Amino acid sequence: MARILLLETSEEIAGIVTDTLSRLGHEVVVVGTSQRMRLELRAGPASLLIAAMDLKHGSGLDLVRDACAEASEPIPVLVLSRTASAEDIARDAPVDLLVEGVLGSPPDPLRLARFVGAVIPGSDRDAAVRVMGELARESAGGRDREGMPAKPTPLGLKTVAHLLARADRLGWTGCLRVSPQGGDSVDCWMAEGLLAGVSVEGQGALLKTAQLSGQLDAAKVPDVVFNNEEEEVGLLLALRAVAMHQVDQLREQTRDRLLNEVLSCAAGTLHCLPGGEPVSRLGAPRPVLSVLMEGRRGGVLRSGSGQGRRDSPLWLSLPAKRSVRVTKQNDEDARLLARLTGPGCEGSSFGEVVDAAIAEGAEGEDVVASLSFLRELGYLDFVPTLFDEETSSRLHSMIQELHRQHGADHYQVLGLQPTASDKDLKHAMRQLSRLYHPDSLFGVHPRVVATAAEVYGRVQEAYEVLGDADQRREYLDARRSSGGEEGAGARDRDRGKVSLAQARILMKNKKYERAREAYRDATLHDEHSFEARLMLGWSRFLADHADHEQAFADLEQARGMGVNPGEALYYMGRVRLLQKDFAGARKWFEKAAAASLNGHANATRELRLMDQRGQGVADESGEDDQAKPRGFFSRLRRN
Repeated sequence: MARILLLETSEEIAGIVTDTLSRLGHEVVVVGTSQRMRLELRAGPASLLIAAMDLKHGSGLDLVRDACAEASEPIPVLVLSRTASAEDIARDAPVDLLVEGVLGSPPDPLRLARFVGAVIPGSDRDAAVRVMGELARESAGGRDREGMPAKPTPLGLKTVAHLLARADRLGWTGCLRVSPQGGDSVDCWMAEGLLAGVSVEGQGALLKTAQLSGQLDAAKVPDVVFNNEEEEVGLLLALRAVAMHQVDQLREQTRDRLLNEVLSCAAGTLHCLPGGEPVSRLGAPRPVLSVLMEGRRGGVLRSGSGQGRRDSPLWLSLPAKRSVRVTKQNDEDARLLARLTGPGCEGSSFGEVVDAAIAEGAEGEDVVASLSFLRELGYLDFVPTLFDEETSSRLHSMIQELHRQHGADHYQVLGLQPTASDKDLKHAMRQLSRLYHPDSLFGVHPRVVATAAEVYGRVQEAYEVLGDADQRREYLDARRSSGGEEGAGARDRDRGKVSLAQARILMKNKKYERAREAYRDATLHDEHSFEARLMLGWSRFLADHADHEQAFADLEQARGMGVNPGEALYYMGRVRLLQKDFAGARKWFEKAAAASLNGHANATRELRLMDQRGQGVADESGEDDQAKPRGFFSRLRRN
């Protein structure tokens, strides 16, 4: 089970993340501030940080960066954002954060589970597969679970492409009426997921195609109104713009032109009208996926962006095989789709599919773009990364170096001992400059350059001090006179005292759960506080008697601090007393009394009361009194 910290102030989003990841067996700790995250990182290591980008008082990434500075190792970060894209995060995120991915907010539970499963592989793989299957069924097809929209949809970039893809996966029958702003409406007729036909409002589509292709002079076209497509074809034949054997080809050219227009349309509205028959087919029915892939090849649709994790499985949502065919002009797309729909692809990883396509002669970047395009349209899914494999590797090593530099002195930044000579300093500076000087990095991702500049800036600062004899002497004198940790340690102890004061008030008011949290904060601020550790164990037991084992462990830890072992033993006795383990309680009270020089007054009092009640004392038969009946008449019978 992994421990995951979630920086989120929305209860709704926190609930989605917690419920999803708990089903995978992970522990999710919700925090609302940088200070709380810092304390939780002190309480125990985290395998993943999930941070909301859009917080009320600023970016969650800045809060995560402040808290992560104290962690022993860089921690992977998943960003949740309502507005920022992966490209925005890759450009603007703090360079010392190990950002692994971006999801929308609120996140889709299935995609969240897939991402976390890829970043933190669970120990129980079968259970993870079962939970993923449950989430997939609950998702009911992800984007398709609501079916086709019943209300008019405003057109935006790739709106038509997304709805055509959804109709394809659903096997939908009906008409997608695209009404561009300032233009004629175009109807895309669907029959069980296939693009059965295309028609345009009014007539003249064939004439316009002939004019655009240079087959017809616009000046020769009379100003007439056509009642049907046959009249339009008759005019084209009469004007000798086309021959009879060219009519079908002109129809297909017209269909492709209209499709390109609606696919690139980014302003207007779209209506989904179920049922109906095509008014005009303008060519034979076509698979939607073929149309969309050709649109990408022709530049009508922007190629997908995003690199998948090499070890991420591909989850397919492709339609029936009959509608996955691609025309012969796109051999690379045809081979890729044949591989995706072929036997044995289910469960293949992103890297395996890319490598297989490259082995068949495809360009690696083009294959990645095709897979990302299919993911964007909902035909498949995989866990993406923000960067390619080489960039991710470089960033990971540089962020580790930044992490090592945090809190290090100037000698440690350069990787040297305080006894290093001037020659050693110059050699270290040359070596580090080759690795991190921004001018030595060519053709790499801008984030690599920015991260290297941050590393090099710290190296340069250290060398400027140590490379000058006078500055080095002043630095060493200051280093000897101050350990550098006193200020931070004092601030932590002050915060610990505040938490202790709050906890005492909460205990007095019998608010044990909140007191437990306050005592826990006090132990995280000052791990040497005996009172905080002692009362953490006691308040933990009072808040939840079932948590007695952890409470006893806290009391044992307080006892081991050696400050006042008698007090720790006394509270251990009180835990056993409330559990009605009278023999155990007597044992700990006796140890508490013996551990104190002048005896422990409270422990002695409890022993006296137990004697009066006959608790924890074995009778002549050796039977513990706690096993006997209680009450006034029971005592009379025994007497």
